[in-house]
Amino acid sequence: MFQLATFPQVDAVIAWTRTAGAVAARPFEEPALQRLMARVRGADAAERAAILAALLPALDAADAMKAACVAVCCGTAVEWGVDPAIAGGAVVRRLDVAVRDDSDASAIKLLAVAAMAHLARSVGLRRAARRLDGLADRLAAIEDRVHEAWYVRTALSLLDDLELLVLAPAARRGYRLRVEAVKSNFHLFTLVQGALIGDPDDGWLAAEPCDADVLAIARGEARDTGRADHARFHFYQASALTADGVIGAGLAGSIWGEGTPRELATRHDGAAVMLVGPTVLGTRGWSSGFFAAIHGALRSRAEVIATLTPAEVDAALAALR
Repeated sequence: MFQLATFPQVDAVIAWTRTAGAVAARPFEEPALQRLMARVRGADAAERAAILAALLPALDAADAMKAACVAVCCGTAVEWGVDPAIAGGAVVRRLDVAVRDDSDASAIKLLAVAAMAHLARSVGLRRAARRLDGLADRLAAIEDRVHEAWYVRTALSLLDDLELLVLAPAARRGYRLRVEAVKSNFHLFTLVQGALIGDPDDGWLAAEPCDADVLAIARGEARDTGRADHARFHFYQASALTADGVIGAGLAGSIWGEGTPRELATRHDGAAVMLVGPTVLGTRGWSSGFFAAIHGALRSRAEVIATLTPAEVDAALAALR
């Protein structure tokens, strides 16, 4: 690990954050910041990580704008490949302090942009940020004057770390999935269809193939909010099961797309339960506006982690009904 003294550029930035006086109208023309970023740009991966770790004390600057400038430098380093875990927690906490202190909107804007560079790349950071009591509410309260606060609040509202059990009773097939960065149930429907539709001989569900371009948008790999997806299945809560272990007729127990996966009420073996059956609403469609397209680095997924045998599916259905 490199020592702080190895980086005079870091020392200069820390000294700048502790001096009196307002930040210039073009803060990133500050010579100390320019020399720092030139050093980061020319460093290898290990040096970049060490520089960022040494820079953390500068985020504690009393001047919110100076701290925000440092946070943007951290965000830029993350965009160049530095691990977001190094500075991400400190950047989000400094944003929280700035919002609590009702700091200047320009400083909060830069801190929010820097926070998104980190949060979009790390489920762990999003999880930690959600533990900052009241942060989402405080961000919502300032969105009218700092639009960038909306992006951070939306990132915190995404559902991460969901383990999902999808059962198709008629096919006697079931799958356990790990879900990350899901914004809505419509978003989840697209991701689940992309994960489970395939050749039945290989253990997947038979249905119309998914549009690869739409899947890329849903996963955050492409940006196009004008595209749309549609249902290959109807999606139900576990409450739709009848005493015979089949999905009941009609719409009872439907999962409605405008909600979120947090509304999945039933758990089985630690996983939220979703049932899939034939479509019942004709061409049920939704726009990609329901996806989590809030940052170019954010990736959403529904990844199959286990496939159930028919006997395991039967046992799960028996337990649920």
